[in-house]
Amino acid sequence: MVQVYTDHDLALSSHAILSIFIPNVGPLAPGAAPEDVKPFPVEFQFPPTINSDNRKGNWLETDLPGREPEAVYQNSGAREITLRWTYIVDAVDNGWTTSKIAKQVHTLRGYFATVRSSSDHRKLLVLFRYGLFGGKESTSARIRSIDVKHGDTMIIPPGKPEEAFPLRTDVTLDLRLWNKSPKVDLRDLIEITPEWY
Repeated sequence: MVQVYTDHDLALSSHAILSIFIPNVGPLAPGAAPEDVKPFPVEFQFPPTINSDNRKGNWLETDLPGREPEAVYQNSGAREITLRWTYIVDAVDNGWTTSKIAKQVHTLRGYFATVRSSSDHRKLLVLFRYGLFGGKESTSARIRSIDVKHGDTMIIPPGKPEEAFPLRTDVTLDLRLWNKSPKVDLRDLIEITPEWY
């Protein structure tokens, strides 16, 4: 039986943008360099949730006897966003099949493996947007960590045991916004606007 999704869930899921860049693994287009990358838009079956959205400042503090410490502001830390979502196999032919979900998960887990040298920063670029957690346009981000948890039940499409995959998969991404910096020569980074503070 195919899962029925509400209009509300479909609207939220389609509005969320999480696009990572992966190496071109197929035949190269004429004039394309082997290091070219292409965007991979992550698809959400259900609306993702943001469970934490933090930022902190770094202070130089000096303790004083009988008083509050003297504090001098030094700099700010990164905005830390925890994004979570779930996949559930709901079809064997069309829809959220084991193969479709596995492709999303494998591509995300391969994020760190695409970089083979310190000059590959472009392959680590993530474009992100979701509701009013930031601006109306996508911004640059990077993935600090990815955590994938699978349920115990395995689904086997009829006659295809090689396409077995868990019924439920939960993905958690620890994202950091990524601003332009003189230390990283990355022309594709988007300058963070005040809506993303």
